Amino acid sequence: MQDADKSREELLEELLLLRQRNTELERARETHDASAKIDEHLLLLDTIDTHVFYLSDPSTYGMVNKAHADFFGAHKRDLAYKNLYDMLSTEEAIVCEQGNLRIFREKKQIVTEEWMQRADGEKRLFRFTKTPRLDENSDVVYVVCTGEDITDSMQAREELRANKHFLENVIESIQDGMSVLDREYTIVHTNAVMREWYKESGPLVGQKCFKAYHGNDTACDPCPTRRAFASGKTESNLVPGLPGSSAEWLEVFSYPLKDQEKDEITGVVEFVRDVTDRVKLQKQIIQVQKMEAIGTLAGGIAHDFNNLLLGMQGRASLMGVDLATDDPHQEHIKAIEDHIRSATGLTKQLLGIARGGKYEPKPIDLNALVTESVTMFGRTRKEIQIGLKMAPGPVVAEVDRSQIEQVLLNIYVNAAQAMAGGGELSIETRIVILDEASCQPHEVPPGHYVRIAARDTGIGMDEMTRQRIFDPFFTTKDKEWGTGLGLASAYGIIKNHNGFITVSSEVGRGSTFTIFLPVSKKDVNHGPDAPTRIVKGSETVLLVDDEEMIIQVGQAMLRKLGYQVLVAEGGPQAIEMVSARGDAIDLVILDLIMPHMDGGKVFDQIRQKYPAMPILLSSGYAIEGQAAEIMSRGCNGFIQKPFSIADVSQKIRQILDPVS
Repeated sequence: MQDADKSREELLEELLLLRQRNTELERARETHDASAKIDEHLLLLDTIDTHVFYLSDPSTYGMVNKAHADFFGAHKRDLAYKNLYDMLSTEEAIVCEQGNLRIFREKKQIVTEEWMQRADGEKRLFRFTKTPRLDENSDVVYVVCTGEDITDSMQAREELRANKHFLENVIESIQDGMSVLDREYTIVHTNAVMREWYKESGPLVGQKCFKAYHGNDTACDPCPTRRAFASGKTESNLVPGLPGSSAEWLEVFSYPLKDQEKDEITGVVEFVRDVTDRVKLQKQIIQVQKMEAIGTLAGGIAHDFNNLLLGMQGRASLMGVDLATDDPHQEHIKAIEDHIRSATGLTKQLLGIARGGKYEPKPIDLNALVTESVTMFGRTRKEIQIGLKMAPGPVVAEVDRSQIEQVLLNIYVNAAQAMAGGGELSIETRIVILDEASCQPHEVPPGHYVRIAARDTGIGMDEMTRQRIFDPFFTTKDKEWGTGLGLASAYGIIKNHNGFITVSSEVGRGSTFTIFLPVSKKDVNHGPDAPTRIVKGSETVLLVDDEEMIIQVGQAMLRKLGYQVLVAEGGPQAIEMVSARGDAIDLVILDLIMPHMDGGKVFDQIRQKYPAMPILLSSGYAIEGQAAEIMSRGCNGFIQKPFSIADVSQKIRQILDPVS
């Protein structure tokens, strides 16, 4: 019985041992299976580039995959259970350990960016995702870490950020206005200039361009942006400037933005440029060219007209010489000569418009000339208060006194007519220095200029009137006030003196005419005008002209003065006559404008044969231009057509009887 019981106890013990062994085997099998699964997972993790490792505590590795081990140039088994401080620099290890401590303490996943030094010494930036694994007590058993090398993408991101910052700075530094529009004309970006120009429109981004920039409810017409969308090419347009801004004219350039992959236009970049100065310069150039063309025409008319007047003046002079001083016909002759002088004044205005219409320039003190002229004018206009502000000392320019007086008188009269009920006229002189930019539109050289400014408090002018104020025959007044040549001739006269004249005006705020004339370093001329009495002679004079009328009247006047007269009808005949009878000729009166051979060529050929032969140049044009060039080559004198018998007698004797 006892043996049987023992056997049963032994059997139970064996059963317990078996069960225990089976349990251990089961556990071993489970462990083996788990290890196999871990090995299988690690084998799989070794095939990827992502860094994977386990942390058994905040500073100790568990297992690592091949990518992480290769980074340090080690085998993965060499890293197992290594301390972070053994693999990383102290600085790197501290940063990593601090992040790991958070995980063990907070038991939450974190994402960190950490620098690590590769085996070859290069430092790389990684983004790690660290996830805690918790047991049934919610304690951290280990931490799974996965990391991606983000060095290249970070550098690309930094470069992109730097490029964006650079482009933003470039866009903000552009002095033109700039905005980017989408297909719906919505503003998506602007620069500082555009924001400043349109600050009254509020924030621009998000608004329609036609609403923000032009106050319209629909797209503008014409619109360069609309054309750019349609054509796919750069389009431009000139538009009026902003109200209340100094930008009177703007030029808009629209550059289409294309999506190359979709081959479609996605938006437009608009550049808006202030072209006020350029437009004004173009208008000034057009005005100068127009006045040049008109001047050429006016000069030709004045030349022919002066020839006609010379015929009348000469005939009248001849009749006056032959009649007794108390003859009743003397009154008619005097009236004819008065009319001729009036007509000559008209041709002077035409020549003032013409290029090269300056007569006899002399160094004149413009302070004295302005003071005298405005004082004389003021005596006839008591209702106008005149103020003078003169530059210190004499301000000298080489001018034709009568022409500059004519310019000033035209300006004074224009001011008086603008102040019908009275007002103030202020005249100021000043010496100024003009640079290249100021002189370029007026085609004059930079340097020192006398500036004469005449300001009135009259009714002023609108822009259209101001732009046409110097046009010949343009006038805002009734016909009885005159022909409209006054300011046109003023413009031409100043231009012919190598200066320029400008006008600024606003309706209701008066006008300012400003004259600029080159400063002269010469002394002021105080010489008296030559007397106009008739002086006779007996020498032989060769008269050269292509106009039969001029030859007839000139020959008659010269013979009346006692001279022996030879006549040449044009340049070639004059050369032949000088060659044949040069020693017998005491003086040549030479016309400037002739067909086939002009006065300049005739002058040069005569001087080649007879360098000392006296020559008096005659022209219906003024002394400036071609005549001045001939004078500079040694011509003895110049006489302006039409001239009287007294005028020509004086000129001849001045040449033949020079003052010693």
